[in-house]
Amino acid sequence: RAPTPSEAQTPAADSVRGFASLVDSVVPAVLDRVGVVPGVALAVVKGNETVYAKGFGMADREAGLSATAETDFYIASVTKPFTALATAILDHRGELDLDASMARYFPAVEFDPEVHADSVTLRHLLSHTAGIQNDAIVFRTAFSGEHTPEVLTRVLASTTPQRRARRGNFRYTNLGYNIASMVLDKETGRRWQDLLRELVFEPAGLQRTTAYASLPRRDGWPTARPYMGFGPNGLERVYLEKKDNTMQAAGGLYSTAEDLARWVIIQLNEGRIDGKQVFPADLIRETQALEAETEGSFGPFGRTGYGLGWYHGTYKGERLMHHFGGFAGAHSHVSFMPDHALGVVVLVNESSAGTRLAGFLAGLAYEWWLGKPNMDSVLTSGLEGLLAEKSRLEERIITGRANRAKRTWQLTAPLDAYTGTYVSPLYGTAVVTIEDQRLAVRIGNIHAVSTPFTQPNTIRVELLPGRGQVVGFELGEDGKAVRARIDDQAVFERVGE
Repeated sequence: RAPTPSEAQTPAADSVRGFASLVDSVVPAVLDRVGVVPGVALAVVKGNETVYAKGFGMADREAGLSATAETDFYIASVTKPFTALATAILDHRGELDLDASMARYFPAVEFDPEVHADSVTLRHLLSHTAGIQNDAIVFRTAFSGEHTPEVLTRVLASTTPQRRARRGNFRYTNLGYNIASMVLDKETGRRWQDLLRELVFEPAGLQRTTAYASLPRRDGWPTARPYMGFGPNGLERVYLEKKDNTMQAAGGLYSTAEDLARWVIIQLNEGRIDGKQVFPADLIRETQALEAETEGSFGPFGRTGYGLGWYHGTYKGERLMHHFGGFAGAHSHVSFMPDHALGVVVLVNESSAGTRLAGFLAGLAYEWWLGKPNMDSVLTSGLEGLLAEKSRLEERIITGRANRAKRTWQLTAPLDAYTGTYVSPLYGTAVVTIEDQRLAVRIGNIHAVSTPFTQPNTIRVELLPGRGQVVGFELGEDGKAVRARIDDQAVFERVGE
């Protein structure tokens, strides 16, 4: 067998040493200058080998755990290419049909006729072209963790058309992958987490990649903890960490820079690694093939389309396949240039300045390996831009916090008039209590103590760290709350006393 173009591109030893020398000096200095990103792991793939993999800074500040290339990071939406490949494998085996409809897979669900469930296929779901919306499923699977297969199937019936992007048009959402995992579970009788392990992780030789948040903790894998750089007291640990019930098929993996470098090698070499064809080449080509056109960018990375789990795009005119992931306290970058047999992985455990840092480091790696001239200028201008973005972000967050601190409470009844249990058939159960003389809200795994908002009988909470939600209460004739609305969308009825 002749080598693939990727396999034929083996880097010279002096190139590897030169890159390592640059990064080993630059990254610690950049972390110090940025000041609010605890840790980062970086890997670079060239041809069919990992030419660089290393961690910097701290994975867990409280435990004194350093970040390395073998540290597990939560990778959020970088999960999507894995889910898509597992689904394509089952299609290839005849156990699923990518072109079968939601109506076929869920015959007992009475969908809104305008959803056209008989025309929305698994392929639509995995390429973000289904033209449907169901925020309750996304909320339950990613955030609250309040779900069972039966509950999700019931809530699936509330799916509505996506008004801003009809079927066949791209609009990014977790929903398609959530529904796809429901199909996987239902049709195979296996959990999607176990299917990914058996169909993808094990054949690929990914030793420290898992869809169970409990596994790294149980087995003692070094794991990066989430942080926010611009908390009220500076760099702070994020309270919200993933649990098994919020590890979902659109964003539910822990992995390492070393494992993800292997994943990139497989993508660059049409399913081959370590001299073996671990996935059929046509399946890798199918998941990478363009399914929908789009336009936009994420930082310096352009986006022109989407396949099954992969964005098509560009970086400074070069073709780039990629997927990034973000969650409170985590950002992940996985990308590769097929025309140059080159790929980059960056993982960070901070999601504000850390997101910008990941883009900066990925860009730096590409500039070096593409042989761009004037690397000193590239580094200087890139760092200046990174620090400027960090300053603007910090100023915006601090200003917003200061403005919110000027608000006064607009609650018209005593606090205990709002406490109690509120239930939404779609979104689950919210419990309102009093903590530190303020109302607090809990929905499954997420909770927050409130601050004032501007309208009568409203409060602001950050159930999702860094993202404010407004809870509005409706009072009954007895002066007690009977209903709560979150962001004027999710309606919860108060039950009992």
